Amino acid sequence: MAPERLEVTIEQCRAWTLENNLDLKVVLLDPDIAGTVLSEEEAAFEAAFVSRIGFSEADRARGLVFPDRDADPFDFDAGVRVPLRSGGFANVRVPIERNETFPGVDGDNRWSTDLELSISLPLLRNAGRWTNSHGIRIAALDTDIAQARTKLEVIRRIAAVDRAYWLVVESLQLLRVRQEQLDQALRQLDQADQRFLGKVAPRIDVTRSEAGVSRRVASIIDAELLVKDRQRELKRLVNRPGLDVDSATLIVPASEPDPARYQLVAGQLIRDALSRRMELLELELRIAQDLSTIDFARNQELPLFALDYVYRFDGYGDGFDSAAGRLGRVESDGWIVGLTAEVPLGNEAAEARSHRAILTRLQRLATRSAREQAIKQEVLSALDNLDANWRRILAAKQNAAAEAANYRAEQGQYQIGLRNSTEVLDAESRLSDARAEEVRAIADYQISQIDLAFATGMLLGAARVSW
Repeated sequence: MAPERLEVTIEQCRAWTLENNLDLKVVLLDPDIAGTVLSEEEAAFEAAFVSRIGFSEADRARGLVFPDRDADPFDFDAGVRVPLRSGGFANVRVPIERNETFPGVDGDNRWSTDLELSISLPLLRNAGRWTNSHGIRIAALDTDIAQARTKLEVIRRIAAVDRAYWLVVESLQLLRVRQEQLDQALRQLDQADQRFLGKVAPRIDVTRSEAGVSRRVASIIDAELLVKDRQRELKRLVNRPGLDVDSATLIVPASEPDPARYQLVAGQLIRDALSRRMELLELELRIAQDLSTIDFARNQELPLFALDYVYRFDGYGDGFDSAAGRLGRVESDGWIVGLTAEVPLGNEAAEARSHRAILTRLQRLATRSAREQAIKQEVLSALDNLDANWRRILAAKQNAAAEAANYRAEQGQYQIGLRNSTEVLDAESRLSDARAEEVRAIADYQISQIDLAFATGMLLGAARVSW
């Protein structure tokens, strides 16, 4: 059974959010997904075992038929293919063939067993370790980008739960202020009744007090609705089992606001923000990808020249054993060197890809400059809000003290018949509004600290979260 009330600290809310938040559960899979793409790219240089086997049957010329002792011809090929990080492939093959011959043909050599070593190297296009590792670099940077985005989402969730926590604190304190306002209105109604019964005040004074009570009841209804909405938002973010958004449990914040003024240097905060914000880190990683893409695109504009070399040991005989024996003795070998060329007559597609890669990088650099300006603005605005909210707290406290003194004076005047209930209730209403403004100012000051920590990229440190 769910408890009626549950006291929680802001640290507990952060921990529950990191553990249970549904939005985080989605993005936490992104680095793992990106890691699988990196593994896939790295696997492009894994060696592979290749083989084939084939059988064939054909009629021979001049109507000759195969002797009974002859079987259908077949060929078998097995080997290992090794992609090279410098480009091209190296192959080791063992081709085996059996060919039928006509009866009476000299040198009835029907078996061949060979060992072939070959290598193919590109000389221009697709040549070099840098070019061939382009896909791995892009995937590795994508993994870093996924990690940066995940960290940014963690920061956003922590900021969201911190804001929701202090808004719950604010709503509960506002409800308390409105309840105190109702209690005072009820006391004023009781005094008006006593003064009317004692024939000290007219009946209209009681009516005015009753109207004041009705207005306070309406404000309490609004305050209770605000508490329910903010409770649901906090429950949604922490997503704690047994504390669903539809649960009746009331979250009671155990962490109290402790406003203190901070002397901060704007220039240092801006430098910290430019070095810590995950959005800028992602842009830097994208720019690094752009550089690799430009180099790869320029390489693809080059003609294709490939150097091929094949070295082969031959073994042959009228049986498999004899053919294999000749191969072991290396009685016959040979080699082949070749050069393959492919020069496009029109190279517009490759040139367009290269040009697009350059334009993308220029666009990204402009985006970085704009993002840096936006971050500077965010930091300065957050710093101004922090200072303004601190001054709002001081002003609200001073105003609440003045309104409290004015309310006491109005009550004293009411006791001697110099004020009516409306004037007393108006003074009490101004006092409650001043207290409510003080509550809002304190909550806004706590939230402005969160906003400043988020703007500078230091929220995790401020929240004492190790990620």
